[in-house]
Parts: sequence; structure tokens; C-alpha cells
Amino acid sequence: MPADRAPIDIMMWLIWLVLCPLAAAQTPESGDLPPLLNRIASIVRDNIDRLPNYTCTMTVDRSERILKTGKSQMADRVRLEVAMVGDRELYAWPGSRSFTNRPVQEIAPAGTFSTGEFGIFLSAIFLSGTAQFEYDGMAELDGRKVHRFVYKVPKERSKYTVIVPQGKGVVGYEGSVWCDAQSLDLVRLEVVMREIPENLRVSGGRLTIDYSRVRVGRGEFLLPQSVDSIFTFVGLEGHNHSSFSGCREYGAESAISFGEIPATEGGASAKPSPPSPVAIPAGVMLESRLETELVPARLATGDPFEATVIKPAHQKSVVVAPKGARIHGHVSGVLTSGKANTCLGVMLHPDWIEFEGRQGPFDAEQVLPPEPPHGPRTPYTRCEWQAESGSAMVFMEGGRFASSSGYPIVWRSLKPATEK
Repeated sequence: MPADRAPIDIMMWLIWLVLCPLAAAQTPESGDLPPLLNRIASIVRDNIDRLPNYTCTMTVDRSERILKTGKSQMADRVRLEVAMVGDRELYAWPGSRSFTNRPVQEIAPAGTFSTGEFGIFLSAIFLSGTAQFEYDGMAELDGRKVHRFVYKVPKERSKYTVIVPQGKGVVGYEGSVWCDAQSLDLVRLEVVMREIPENLRVSGGRLTIDYSRVRVGRGEFLLPQSVDSIFTFVGLEGHNHSSFSGCREYGAESAISFGEIPATEGGASAKPSPPSPVAIPAGVMLESRLETELVPARLATGDPFEATVIKPAHQKSVVVAPKGARIHGHVSGVLTSGKANTCLGVMLHPDWIEFEGRQGPFDAEQVLPPEPPHGPRTPYTRCEWQAESGSAMVFMEGGRFASSSGYPIVWRSLKPATEK
């Protein structure tokens, strides 16, 4: 398992939960485990060994609770694509052309987040030889008979590291494992942080992961279906409910890179060069129309959007983006006034643009015309928020767009992030 597990943002706190690589020599021999537990560990190992690279859509509903008052409120909803490639978790916005090596805290907005549920905990608990198990008998879970084990990984044997602004420290962890009484498939895994260093100012953490068999490619595999996580600090508690859908086999050949086109050697046998990537110079105005319907009840940070360029965009006398070019991006924030006649602001971040069979990165910001001092509200009706740099803001009132037709967005292209 990789040592650089993706960090986790918890409220205003930055927490990294890291499980270091598992040495092959640590893998328990069959004689080291009771027969029943050894059979379960074999199923887990077989599942991990056979599982192809895959990706799922992850939806995370995040809420927070003030412990003093007991008041809870929904924070936001985030949607990401998560891929398990080898022993690594990779993240991207839905609709992205490729996954990157960027850690999740550089992608997802600040707030409670957890990673590692796609296999690293299973390997650490069942296959590393660090966990101490006890059989706790038969039980019933959601109407099915299950075997229940309790386990403990003491701090001195743990590779579970928590990193916050105040510092970092290794924590122990323990919990329970529930396995189907007939198939011995893993049904639920609980992970509870223990022996937390005081300097971290983290008073507790718990993850509950539910599993089921899902078809990926040509086989069925045990995958997480939902994760509930709770992390507690001084006076504050963050809760996530994560669900996974649309799991499918992931092939690296399906990813598109916006990097440089490699040179090919000359000669009759050379393959034709692929189309050159689109490169929109900075300072170009692009008038577009939003094509994606954004429904407040279903909206999540990370949801993809598309906009169509409605007239040719020029730099001097040269057309750099024709009419009909498609702008792709993702929702980067959802803001609400919280008032009775609520005004909902949806922030849109452009990611890439395509036309004539070519595509390339698209960095741009919104250009708003001045509002008339009087008269009817315009398609650019504004609330009290402004778009972040490199984004656009559209507004809804009472759950509807201020514009009844495709929402107009005027973009000014920026220098690509890779050149800044």
C-alpha cells in the first residue's frame, strides 16, 4: 500500500489519515489465524488480487454539529470520481478526461473527508498481521445472520498516522468485522481511532463501511457501498455519508492527457500524429450558453456542466474558438442565503474545451455586464456572492434560474494554470 495516502480535510482542520506500506513478510500464515478467520482472510485476499482497476462515482453528504448546542446542519454535497488503480486511490471530478495524482484535499472543497475505504483498511486489518482478533459469536445484521469479530491494532503496531496543523501522530485503532454466515463475505467493517495523541486536539474518529458484491468487468467483487464517518474535535463534530454508484472497470487508455504531443520519427511507417490540442490564448472573450440543467435538489459540488459557444471567438482577426465549441467543467460551489425567498448561487469552474475533434484545457473567468440601475432583473441577477477567480457564478431564485432560457455566460480566457 502506498505511504502517501490522500489527506483528509476535517472542517477547518486538515487531517491526513495515512496507512504506510505493508511489508510482504508481515502477511500472516494460515496457521496464525483460527480456521474461520483464515477462510475470511483468504476471501479478502482473493478479492483484492482479482479486482481489476475500477472507478466509481462517490457522492458525499456532509453535515456538522456544534456539540454545545446540539445544532446540526447540512454543510454540502460533493460528487467525485474515485478510481482504484493497483493499490492507489485516484480522484477526479465527474466528466473529467483523466485522473491525476493530485491528493484529494487539492480537489475537494474544505470540509470533512475520508479516504482509504477502497482496500487499504482491509489489507491492513486482514493481511498485514498487525491486528489482534477475537471471535464474538453469531449475530444478526440487517436481517442476515453474520459472524462478528472484534479486532485491535495497538498504537505500537499501527501505521495509521493523523496529521493536523498542530502536528502529526500515530494512532491505534479497533473495531468490529461482520461477515455473512454462509458465504463469509465481508458485510461491514468498523474502524475506531484509539490512543490519539493529545496535541492533535482530535477527540475521536469512527468509520463504518458497508460492503456488497458488485459486477465490475467480467466478475463480481466485494466493494464498499456506503461509508459513514464521524470525526470529533473540541466543540465540533463532522459527519459524512458517502455512497458509491456506477462502478465500472477503468482502463488507462480511456484517459486523455492534455500534455505535449510526443514527436514521431519520419518515414512511411510512422503513424499519423494525433490532432494538436486546443490552446486558447489569454484575454479572449467567449460568449456561451449553459446547456446543463442544474436542479437544486440534486445539485452537488463536482457535478459536470456543459456550455456552448454561441458566436466565434477571435483574437485579433483569427478565430480561436468557433461557434458551437463545447466548454466542459464542474460545479465548484453551491451557496445559499438561507432566507425564505432564498437566492441560490452556483459556482462553475471551466476545465476543458473541445471543437473540431480536438480538446484542451480551458482556464477562464466570468465577465459580467453592468446591471441597469432600474427595471426588470436581468439574466445576470446577482446575490451577495461573487465568483472565485477562474470561475463563473449563476443564480437561481426560488429554485429556478433567473433566466428562463439557456443561462448566458461570457468568459475571458486566462493563462493556463500550467504556465502560471
